[in-house]
Amino acid sequence: MAIPEFQDLGTRVSQQISAAIAGRQTVAEALDQAQKYAEAVGATYREESQ
Repeated sequence: MAIPEFQDLGTRVSQQISAAIAGRQTVAEALDQAQKYAEAVGATYREESQ
């Protein structure tokens, strides 16, 4: 089952990691932003399934 929000999350996290590799941000910043994206998707998914 494809869940669009999770696919988008994967894209966004990949972009953050790519930015860290390219030196546009630190690894810590990339991981922090990725975590924020994941939390937002999780919160949305929980709200929709209630």
